[in-house]
Amino acid sequence: MAEVTIYKIKNTLNGRVYIGSSITPEHRKQTHLKALKSGKHYNKLMQRDYTAQNGEGFRYSMIDTCTEEDRNIVELQHINENSSFTFSGGYNVGTPSQNSTSISSKLELSYIPYIVNDKYS
Repeated sequence: MAEVTIYKIKNTLNGRVYIGSSITPEHRKQTHLKALKSGKHYNKLMQRDYTAQNGEGFRYSMIDTCTEEDRNIVELQHINENSSFTFSGGYNVGTPSQNSTSISSKLELSYIPYIVNDKYS
């Protein structure tokens, strides 16, 4: 089973954070960077900040590893710990389950923010 890396993109100028996961973290880093540099990143808030700051202040780091089976839970724990949902001042717009191919996983994990971290209850 492939090891999954949980990564963080932090805007050091305003404190906003994006948490993601990948089995190819260096490739994923380059994908984010290429999209930001070209002005075509899917995360419009991150793109707006990157453009306004001329790319200054964005830092990428690998913060954890886990199994594919634990990927959504571990990623969501880091999203909660970093308060990186957009409504908390971060860049994450949804739960990790929205990237999952399993419909049952999406349904099961759609309520996790209310369970994993009591500040969302």
